Amino acid sequence: AFSCESFDDGRSFLRADYSVECYTDVHGFAKSLAWLGIALYPFGISALYMGLLWCARHAITANKPSALSKALGFLVRDFEPQYLWWELVEAWKKLLLVGFAVLVSPGSIVQLVSAFVISLVSGLFIAIAQPFKDDGDDYFAKGCSFALTSLFFFSVILKFGVLTDEVDDVLTERSRDRFGFNAALVSIGMVLSIVGALAL
Repeated sequence: AFSCESFDDGRSFLRADYSVECYTDVHGFAKSLAWLGIALYPFGISALYMGLLWCARHAITANKPSALSKALGFLVRDFEPQYLWWELVEAWKKLLLVGFAVLVSPGSIVQLVSAFVISLVSGLFIAIAQPFKDDGDDYFAKGCSFALTSLFFFSVILKFGVLTDEVDDVLTERSRDRFGFNAALVSIGMVLSIVGALAL
C-alpha cells in the first residue's frame, strides 16, 4: 500500500497492484486499510503477547506452571526462562526485515544496507544472549543469523556490481579493473558462506 513506482509520464502506480494509481482515493483507502492492519497485527499482537507474558512471568521464571504459562508455552518453551520474551524479538526482527524494510527506498542500496545492519545487530544479540535451552538451537540460530547477514552483505556487493555495469562506458580501464568483479564468483562465495555457516 505504501510502495509506488513512478513512470516517465509523471504518474505512479502501486507496485503490488498496477491497476491502482497512487495518490488517488482508491490508493488512500488502501493505505487506510494497511495502517489498520499494521495497528492490529504487529503492534496489537505484540502488545497482547507482552501483556500476557508480563502476567505469566513469575510462573515461567520460577518454573511453577500456571494455566496462563501453560497456554503461552508455544512462545516460551524453547527459551531459557530469563529470555521468555525472545520470541517477540524474533517476531520484530522478521517484521523489520520483511515488513518495514520494504518501505525504505525500495530497490536501493540504502534498503540493502538497512537490512544488513538489522541482521548484523540481531546476530550480535543472538551470539551474546544464547537464549535457547538447547545448545544445538543456539548454534543453529547463530548459523542462520550469519547466513542472513552474509546474504545481505553479498547482495550489497552485487548491487554495487549493477552500478559498475551501468557506468561501464565512462570508466577508465584502471577503474574497471579496480571496481569490476565476476558476479558468478561472488554468488558462489555467497552460497558457500551460507552453506559453510550452517554446516559449521
